Amino acid sequence: MWWNKPFRMIQTNLREIDVTLDPAKLVQSVREFPANVVLINVGGIVSFYPTDLEFQHRSEYMKSDMVGNVIKEAQKHDVRVVGRFDFSKCHADVYENHPDWFWVGVDGKPVVYNGLYHTCINGGYYQDYIFRVLEEALGRYELDGVFFNMFGYQVYDYSRNYHGICQCPNCKERFRDMCGAELPVVEDWDDPVYRDYVKFKKITVDEVASAVYATVKKVRPSTGMMHASDHSDIIRLEVNRALDRELPEWGYWAGEQAKWSCSFGKGRPYCSATVNFIDIPYRFVSEPAGSMALRMAQQIAGGSSLDFYVVGTLDQDDTKTYEVSENLFDYYERSAVHYEGLSSKARVAVIDSRLTRDMYERRDGSRYSHHFRGVYRVLSENHVPFDVIADHRLGDDDAADILARYDAIILPNVACLTEKQRAAIDSYVENGGGLVATFETSLYDAGGSGGKEFALRCLGPRTLEFKRDNTRGAYFKVPHEIPGFELTRRAILDEEYLFVEGSGEQITTLDPPQPYGPPEKCYQAPGMSSDRPGLIVSSYGQGQTAYFPWKIDRLYYRHSLEEYANLFLYALDRVGGTKRLLETNAPPHVEISVAGNAAGDLVIHLVNFSGKQDTAYFAPINIQNVELKFQGRMSAKSAELLVSGTNVELESTDTGTRLVIPTLGLFEAVRIVGVAKHL
Repeated sequence: MWWNKPFRMIQTNLREIDVTLDPAKLVQSVREFPANVVLINVGGIVSFYPTDLEFQHRSEYMKSDMVGNVIKEAQKHDVRVVGRFDFSKCHADVYENHPDWFWVGVDGKPVVYNGLYHTCINGGYYQDYIFRVLEEALGRYELDGVFFNMFGYQVYDYSRNYHGICQCPNCKERFRDMCGAELPVVEDWDDPVYRDYVKFKKITVDEVASAVYATVKKVRPSTGMMHASDHSDIIRLEVNRALDRELPEWGYWAGEQAKWSCSFGKGRPYCSATVNFIDIPYRFVSEPAGSMALRMAQQIAGGSSLDFYVVGTLDQDDTKTYEVSENLFDYYERSAVHYEGLSSKARVAVIDSRLTRDMYERRDGSRYSHHFRGVYRVLSENHVPFDVIADHRLGDDDAADILARYDAIILPNVACLTEKQRAAIDSYVENGGGLVATFETSLYDAGGSGGKEFALRCLGPRTLEFKRDNTRGAYFKVPHEIPGFELTRRAILDEEYLFVEGSGEQITTLDPPQPYGPPEKCYQAPGMSSDRPGLIVSSYGQGQTAYFPWKIDRLYYRHSLEEYANLFLYALDRVGGTKRLLETNAPPHVEISVAGNAAGDLVIHLVNFSGKQDTAYFAPINIQNVELKFQGRMSAKSAELLVSGTNVELESTDTGTRLVIPTLGLFEAVRIVGVAKHL
């Protein structure tokens, strides 16, 4: 199928006035970008084709069959067409005829935004009518793909107004039948009924997604489904900006999505819609060019196809991102053959626990996300290639095979684990794997209950005695022998600390909060020390674990103190996770990934983040003479720099192989022929 090769897609999120577009001009602009896939609106809120269905609203500007005309023109130029459907909202007349199809707020009223009524996934529209729309559209048109916008439960509208839990009769009845309780009216994570509701939403969304996929394949088997679910052919996410999002802005988002999609997709292709506009209320002012370039460079390095998203056609008032985006699209077109079958060679993996986000984070991003991001930064800034494993994969039958690829895995405050996930991790360590974990990892079950016993037997600690909330003024004493601590013996402890019981080697010890004012009293009085650990290293079977009973990863994300990174890397080294694939003189703002492709070549990507400064994105600073050193000698004599279009010599040394990249701009891809199998 077409999606099994790297592709370059433009999403033209069409407005109803765009139904009069010139198909030839649209396809020409797509090809010149250069893209080979275009995503266009087909049906749902507005029909962009002459539908015969009663509750599909044709655009009032329609003069011809836009969808059919675009497909005909696209086929002339070997451009694939993906159809966009949005069934999240309908017009007032549909509501008047079928109020039972729609969302009901806790106030008993429908949710109305910009004259459109929010539908409910448990109502007849989603459960029945959308399949008639799909059958009509796919029966008429040779769509190469299908994408659903705003699929599932829409708790917020476009203005970020919160509408709570739908109280329609369909939701009430289905929840009562499935969970044996009355539907909750508020989000209360301490309420077990609400936690059941979270699971209920996942089940009901999955049911519809499965039925949609089956319908698409029944009507047109060659059509690819784009969706972030198990019922899709292409995993598709979205990387965007929101002006009121928590700062600091997460510059690694595009790369993170690529890593997660790779794991989640189980070998399926993936992409992320790279949103051109700055925020939803400002659809026609674009991102800084440097932001778009950095996002796409990360996606390419992560094995993602390219995906550029605008509202309307490519005829925009603001085109400042086009040049950098077109350059990257051009590179990806020229180099596509080298990205076929790209697979990571990383020996370290980070567990991304969506279960913990759902059942533990509870609308407070710092409880999990900050931990994950802290680990992400430590690894990226220290040039440790790594993968991200979607946590549900640890419950799959092939979990042991997935984990066996890695020397070490990292659990950044993965508080919630299922029994299958726990068993998979314990077995992995017992069989020789390495593990680094932080804070409340494994203290809670799949429903978010617990908090006293550590479920992971490999971890070292067994029970939580108590939690100290205020540690301001506390330190850890760190031996000078640990790399990075030659000039200091302290790392500060802030926020919470867990008093745990268990076994293992204590690497650091806690100095409880010390006086910090006035200066005359700022000293450690006799006896103000403890034997409480800051890092516990334990053996379990043939493997090793390292556990931090505090928030070392979150604190690094927030404060960037090198002591945290150095101590974390030491822990990773102790469990066997820093058997470096390569060494480099690159500065910390260069991220390095290592992969092999279908041809057996080694492909090393270097992405230069130097242009990102807080919320600003500038052109990256060129870095001269970036050195890469590999352990072992390689059979190849030279390496190809795919971005620069030049070759560099591979130099044999006493310990391995060396190459030098003369100049690193935004990113570079180093291709070494036929050596991937050796790693």
